[in-house]
Formats: sequence, structure tokens, C-alpha cells
Amino acid sequence: MLPMHPQDSPQTTTWIPTTKCLPKPTFRSRPTPLHSNHGNLYDNDYEDRKSFRSDDFDNWSRLTSNQEETNSNYSSKSYAPSRNMFQNADKEGLIAKEALAGEIMENETTKVMKETSARRCWVLLCWLLTWWIPSIFLKWFGRMKHEDVRQAWWEKFTLNVIIWFICACAVFVIAVLGVVICPTEHVLNTSELASHSYSNSANNVYTAICGEVFDLTQVASTHQRVVSVIPAKSILQYGGQDATNLFPVQVSALCNGVSGSVSPWVQLSAANTMDLNAQYHDFRAVSNDSRPDWYFESMTIMRWNNRVGYMGYTPQEISSMANTKGHALGIYDGLIYDLTDYINFGPSVQGPHGKVAPSAES
Repeated sequence: MLPMHPQDSPQTTTWIPTTKCLPKPTFRSRPTPLHSNHGNLYDNDYEDRKSFRSDDFDNWSRLTSNQEETNSNYSSKSYAPSRNMFQNADKEGLIAKEALAGEIMENETTKVMKETSARRCWVLLCWLLTWWIPSIFLKWFGRMKHEDVRQAWWEKFTLNVIIWFICACAVFVIAVLGVVICPTEHVLNTSELASHSYSNSANNVYTAICGEVFDLTQVASTHQRVVSVIPAKSILQYGGQDATNLFPVQVSALCNGVSGSVSPWVQLSAANTMDLNAQYHDFRAVSNDSRPDWYFESMTIMRWNNRVGYMGYTPQEISSMANTKGHALGIYDGLIYDLTDYINFGPSVQGPHGKVAPSAES
């Protein structure tokens, strides 16, 4: 005999079967899906017959599976939804309103903060750095309608200016300040000049002429093109030393004297200290090939193309040259003058070869 339908009352929780072919199970109040503790639906003696059902489908429900679910599912408390499921349905569809900048929302309070002096100074700095960007420009072209948004943009721009200024100062300290404080003067002492000899540095040979240092490697290359009969190696032998005696000086071409002119026969020194190769550079008035301005013109070209620095002497070196070597040195306006030949021998007058020298007064 088939089981009877459950009663129409929604409070009914069990069914009463009329058949005796199956043992009568003891029902417990079945928990809702929202409960965390799912209890067993049957007693332990009925668990031995679990082969007829699964965890959610028992043998008793097989007999009633073809019946309508209008009463079996929805009239029982075990499948009934929560009574409060539609309680806040009228509020769930409302979207929370997003607060705009500076807008006071419901249940919110405002507090007026006192502006500090630091804040006023910061705003003043922002104005000093951004006064050329007016508010109307940001409002029209930047689409910044609110004043606080524009103020925030000005403050960000000020921070960028400060950062770039600090970076520029760092670059100045690293790349420029050292050159300003300690500029490269290109001054060589005697030991540095000696290190640029042909034997020590064949490709970087220096020589000194009247206190000026020249790159003799370049000079030898130019000299080889102009005067090919002189080998370059002979010129490079003067590297690392003073080669002033290689160039006789025409005094009248460099000095006007007290009266405005100097006799072309006046010589810088009466001492015969010239180098043997100086005859190839002797274009004074006493020579057969007189070119009074040759020394000045040659030195001007070398200064432009080959000068690398100047000779420098420490006070100890000057004292040693005066005491041990017998040099008469004078310092004037930071420059050193060697007056040894002038004091020891004095100026002299020399005439052309084979002729009597005129007097110095003439």
C-alpha cells in the first residue's frame, strides 16, 4: 500500500506511512542548508541499509519521488527559506552615493582645523613658483573645477621643481664646482717636464722655451714637413729639458726701450751660451738672413698649436737655484725672471759679421 500524502498544514514535519514492508524510520528535524551541523536523518539501526540510498537520497524518498514537490518540498521547514529574506529588499537596489571632494555626507561631521604657520609658508612657496600658471588656466584647460584640486596640482608642481633643483645642484657640485674651485692651470714642475723626455715617453715629448711648455712631438712633425733635412729624432732629443738657448732673440723686435726704440745691434746677453743648433734659428740683424720678427711669429704659431702649459717653480726650488746654482732670479707679478746673464755680463752690442759693431747709444 502506498504512503499517504502529507497534510496540508505547513507546520507538518513527518509523514505517516501505512505499509509494513519497510521498517518505520525515526525522523529528526532536518536542519536547513544554512546550518553548519548536518545531523543524520535516521537511527543507527537504519544505517546498515544505506545501500538503498545515498547521503541526500534515502530509500523512503524513492517511493515518493514521483509525487509533486509542491507540498513535499515547500511545505516542510527543512526546505523553507528564511522568513527575513525579503526584509531589506527595498534597500539592496540602492547604489551608495560617492562623496565628491569637499562634500559632507550623511552622519558625517566637520572640524575646522587651524592653519599653521608652516602651512602658510608652504602655500606661499607654491605661489612663488607657480604664479605664472593661473587658476583660470587649470580650470579651463586642465578641467579642474574644484579649488582644492587646483591647489593640489600646484603643490605637486612645486615638489617637482624642488626635486629638479636639487638634482641640478648635485650635478653642479659633481661636474662644475671642482673646476671652479680648483681649475686646471696646466703648470708643470721640473720633474714633470723631465718625465716627458723622448726616452721616457716617445709619443708624448714636451720641451720648455722661455717658461712655456710645448708638445715637441707635434712640433717635430710640423718641422719635418717644412724642413725635411732635419730628422725628427734629432728634434725630439730636446724633450724633457729647457730649449730656450735654441732660439736667439732680436731685442729690438720685442722691446721699445725707454725712448721708444732700441738699436737692432743690442743683444740680450754677452755670454756665449747658445746651442750649436741655434744657428739654424738665428735671424737677428747681425746674421746674413735678417728677419727681426721671425722669433715672435714662430712663437705665436707654436702658442696657438702646440702649447700645453707653463713651467712652475716652488719657493724651495727658487731658493735652491739662487743659492746652489748661482742664478739671479727675480719675481714680479707672479712671473720669474732670470737676470743671471744681465747681471754677470750685461747687455752687449754686436755688429754684422765682418763689420765693426756700432755703439749702443747709436
